Amino acid sequence: MEDFTHHIHMALSMDLRFGRDIFNGVIGACRAGQWRWWLSSPMWIGSEPVDLAQAMPVRGVIGYMPTPSRAGEWPRKRIPIVNVAGCEREPPGVHTVTSDHTEVGRVAARHLIERGYESFAMLMVHPSAACRMRAAGFRECVEPVGPVRELCTQRGGELASFLRELPPTTAIFCANDAVARYAVVQLLMLGRHVPEQFAVVGVDDDPLYRNLSPVPLSSVDIRPRMIGRLAAETMRTLLDGGDCPQRQLLQPGEVIERQSSDLYAVPDPKIVDLLRRIRARATEGIRVADVLKPADGARRTVELKFRRYLKRSIGDEIRRCRLEAAREMLLSTSLSIEDIAYRCGFSDAGHFSRLFKSGYGKGPGQYRDGCKEI
Repeated sequence: MEDFTHHIHMALSMDLRFGRDIFNGVIGACRAGQWRWWLSSPMWIGSEPVDLAQAMPVRGVIGYMPTPSRAGEWPRKRIPIVNVAGCEREPPGVHTVTSDHTEVGRVAARHLIERGYESFAMLMVHPSAACRMRAAGFRECVEPVGPVRELCTQRGGELASFLRELPPTTAIFCANDAVARYAVVQLLMLGRHVPEQFAVVGVDDDPLYRNLSPVPLSSVDIRPRMIGRLAAETMRTLLDGGDCPQRQLLQPGEVIERQSSDLYAVPDPKIVDLLRRIRARATEGIRVADVLKPADGARRTVELKFRRYLKRSIGDEIRRCRLEAAREMLLSTSLSIEDIAYRCGFSDAGHFSRLFKSGYGKGPGQYRDGCKEI
């Protein structure tokens, strides 16, 4: 134990991305600063955490402690505590480092408004402080555009009734990915289609729920790894006797768009069908003529109608879908940029890199490395 300077306890569940990425952010800060911290976590079983605490007393706690009851016994020990959960008022003696949850709701709202939606719904299971702030940000942005219906329930029957009554072309914002995944399942069980009739957006970009959902989920990335890094830096300052702001809010990332919200609220069923064909075949190297059918009508008429609804051409939409597929591969695979370019239908890697940089502000390699850092 003599090699370690401090025992920092991580009061977080490691079951989900939020906890794991905060832990990884703390680890990253320790490595960058060469801090010799001994980290413990409640994920361990048996007497191990107790044995660790006896061998080296806890000197600080980083965790999910938005209320005095969650902070529990730690304040009585007079050690630094850094809360990473959303809270409306910090418990006494607790510093908070978390996402700007009100802005999370605004990010989701802007994403859906840009897709032409004018009818909105909002779902949550538990009215936690983070969920309430996300709801407030969402409501603030969408109410000037169209009506928003809200539901907070743990009862599946109430959720099914709520979803059954929603009009088609409603955009649904869910307080987290677990709720979003459940909403998608319920909609499909009701014979309703995602994203053709309903768009669904969650929060956390958790791969567990993303992969369990029958329709891949769009989600707001709140950047938990960055929260972990700043929480560790705050803890370091407090351990050294320095001062830190009582609350530090990080800006969330973007909506990571996937199938659950990748169509637009378009009133023309032929254009909706065309969008579906584009999404299904965009990575095959297709041209505009490859996705048009005789039943669509004259090509010029279809192209004018498409541009009127979506403010871009059919060719632009094909390229957008290819770039979205490529962006997802950059984040979720270790494939080379050349392999990704060819798999997504681009003629060569150079052309792909130029288009990607134009669309996302960074080349594909920089984008992948930047997201790893976060």
